[in-house]
Amino acid sequence: MASNTKKPVILGVDEPRATSGMVDDDQGRRRIEKALFNAALGVSRAQGQQLFDELIRSAAETLEVEYALISLLDESSSGGARTIAFYDNGKIGDNFHYRLEGTPCENVIGKEFRFFASDVRQRFPDPHVRALQIHGYAGVPLFDSRGNALGLVAVMSPRPIHDEQLFESILRIFAERVAAEVERARIDDMRLEREQALRKSEERLRATVAAALDCILGMDSDGNIIEFNPAAEKCFGYSRQQVLGRSLADAIIPPSMREAHRRGMSRYLTTGDGPFLGKRIEVTAMRSDGSEFPAELAIGVTRDPSGHIFIGYLRDISQIKRAEQGRSQLEAQLRQAQKMEAIGHLTGGIAHDFNNILTGIMGYIDMAQERAGQARDAKLEKYLDRAKRSGQRARDLIQQMLTFSRGKRGTPRPIDFCAVVGESVKLLESSLPSSVVLSVDLAPDLPTVMMDPVHLEQIVVNLCINARDAMNGSGALEVAVRAIDCSTACVCASCRAPLRGPYVAVSVKDNGPGIQPEHIERIFEPFFSTKEVGKGSGMGLSTVHGIVHEYGGHITVDNRPGAGATFNILLPLLAVSGPGYDGTTGEPDFTVAARALTGSVLLVDDDESVLEFMTDLLENWGMTVTAMPSATAALDQLDDENHRYDLLIVDQTMPRMTGTQLAGTLRQRFPSLPIILYTGYGENLSERDIQGHGIRALVKKPIDTKKFFEIVQGILS
Repeated sequence: MASNTKKPVILGVDEPRATSGMVDDDQGRRRIEKALFNAALGVSRAQGQQLFDELIRSAAETLEVEYALISLLDESSSGGARTIAFYDNGKIGDNFHYRLEGTPCENVIGKEFRFFASDVRQRFPDPHVRALQIHGYAGVPLFDSRGNALGLVAVMSPRPIHDEQLFESILRIFAERVAAEVERARIDDMRLEREQALRKSEERLRATVAAALDCILGMDSDGNIIEFNPAAEKCFGYSRQQVLGRSLADAIIPPSMREAHRRGMSRYLTTGDGPFLGKRIEVTAMRSDGSEFPAELAIGVTRDPSGHIFIGYLRDISQIKRAEQGRSQLEAQLRQAQKMEAIGHLTGGIAHDFNNILTGIMGYIDMAQERAGQARDAKLEKYLDRAKRSGQRARDLIQQMLTFSRGKRGTPRPIDFCAVVGESVKLLESSLPSSVVLSVDLAPDLPTVMMDPVHLEQIVVNLCINARDAMNGSGALEVAVRAIDCSTACVCASCRAPLRGPYVAVSVKDNGPGIQPEHIERIFEPFFSTKEVGKGSGMGLSTVHGIVHEYGGHITVDNRPGAGATFNILLPLLAVSGPGYDGTTGEPDFTVAARALTGSVLLVDDDESVLEFMTDLLENWGMTVTAMPSATAALDQLDDENHRYDLLIVDQTMPRMTGTQLAGTLRQRFPSLPIILYTGYGENLSERDIQGHGIRALVKKPIDTKKFFEIVQGILS
C-alpha cells in the first residue's frame, strides 16, 4: 500500500502558499515530475496568452482529463468569472464568461481546493456542466502575492475521477505558475498603462506648448536652450533646431544685458535666491537679426535628475507699448487742446472787453484831435498824437490776442509763398543789427498754398524777432522755405497732433541758447515769456499758433539746448487755381468827406462806455441818435409807430439776443432799414451770415473813425 505525506510549498515567501501531496508509487511520482517539468520548463518560452494555453493543456494532459480551464474573477460584473484558457478534448477552445452561482467553481474561488469524484452534473445545475456531461471535477483557487483572490484552475471529466491527493498536488503546481504569470501580466499591464498615460500626457503637454501663443523657453542649469516652441520660433526668427543646445544668453539676450543674466544665474545656483522667479517682469529681448524689442517675462524653475530646469514664458509687448505710447500721445494732445482752447476763450473774452475800452479811448482821441486842429494848439495835437499811437499799439496787441483765439479770420487767397516770405524778410532786415547774419533759402516751384499774405508776414516776422532776441542780437539766423513730406511720424509741438502727408514748410533757425526743456510745454501760451519784464508781450508764438492752426497747419520745434532752435511752420497744400499774389500789401485809401451827415440812427450796445462814445461821435457828425442798451429795448422802440430811423447800428455780442439775431428779426418787419453790425470779439461771421441777415456792413472794434464815417456816409447816400 502506498504511503502519503504532505508538506507546504514555499514560493519565495516565509509562509506556506500550498501543500503538495507526495505519492510514493512510481506512477504518481512520474506524473508529478511531468507536471513540474511542464509548469516550470516546458512552457518557459511561451508568453502572454500562449503561456496560459500551454499551462492548461499540460495540466489536462498530466491529469488525463477531457476538460480544463483557467478562470479569473470578472471585475466588470459581480459574481461572474471569465476564462483566460480553456482545454476541450485535445484542443484549445474559445474563452467565455459564466456566472459562478450554481457551479462547482463557486466553492473554489477565494476558498480552497475542491474535489468531486463523480455526480457533478447532479449536484450543480450549471448549464455548462450539464452540456459537457461532467461527472468528475477538481479545482484549486488562485491568489496573488498579497493573498487577494484572482480566480481558479480546474479540471473536469465526463468520467469519475480518483486519487484526490494527486489531483491536488498537480493542480497546485500549475496554480502557482498561473498566479505568478497573472500577477506579472497585470503588473506589465499597469506599467504599460502608466507608460501610455505618460506618453499621452507628454503628447498633450507637447501639443499645449506647440499651440501656446506665448513663447515658451526651456534652459538647463548650464544656460543652454532645451525647449523652444513655435511661438518662440516666430517671435525670435530662429528654428528650434538652430537654438537647441545653444546658450540662451547669446541667442536672445542683448549683449549689454548678458553679464547681468549670467550673474543672476550664478547667484541662484549658489544661494537659491531668485528675486524674479514667479513674477512677471518687463525685459528687453533680441531677435535673430539683432533688433531689440520689449517683452514681458515670467520664469519658473524645477529640478530633474540632471539638475535645474528653468522655464520662461515670454510675450512680445511691442504692439502694447506702441498702443500705450499712442494713447499717451492722444491724452497729451487732448490735454493740450483743452488747455489751448480754454486759454483761447479767456483771451478772446479779454480782447473783447479791451476792444470796447479802446473804442471809447481812441474815438475820443480822434474827436479831440479835430478840436485841437480847429483851435490850432500844436502842443495839444502832439500829445493827442502820442496817445493815439499808444492806443494803436494796444489795438495791435488785442488783434494778436484775437488771432491766437482764432477769432480774427484772414482773407485766404492763392499766394506766391516764396515772394511773400522774401518781402517779409526784406522788411525785417532793417530791424536786425549788423551782428546778426541773415541767410534766406527759398525753394523754387513750390505748390500753391491758400493763405492771407498778411498772416504769413506775421508768422515770419514774429519768429524772426523771437530768434533775434534769443541770440541777444548776435548770431546766425536762417529762413528757409521748402516742400516736405512727413513720411515718418512727427508731432505738432503746440497741439500734439500726429503729422502725415505733404506740406509747405517755413523754417526759422537760430544758433542761440535754445529753449529750456521745462519751457517747451508753455511757449505757445499767451503772455508767457522768458524775457525780462517790459522786453516782450509774450504774444509772438501764441499769435503764430493761432494763425497756423486757423489754416489747418502745424508747428514742429527742433530744440537743441545750448545750440539753438528751429521752428518749422507746416502748412497744408490746397488744390486751388487762380492768379498768384504778387507779395505786396497795402491799405485802401479812405477820404473823409468834409460835409456833415444827416439822418436818425438807432444805436444798440450793452456796453455803457461804448454806447456813450458812439452817441457823441454820431451826434458830432450831425446825426440824431437814439441809444438803447439791449436788443429787447430796441425792439420795443421800433414797435412805436412814432419813431422812424434811417439807420440801425448794433453791437454783435449782447446778452439774450445777438446783433445778428436782432438783424434777422427786423429784416422781415423793416426790410428797407439799413443795418451796420460792429463787434469787438472774433466771432467767425461769414459773408453769407452777414448778407443773410440783411446787414450792409461789418465793422471791427476799436473802430477806425475815418473808415466808419465813409461807411455811414455811403449807406445814407
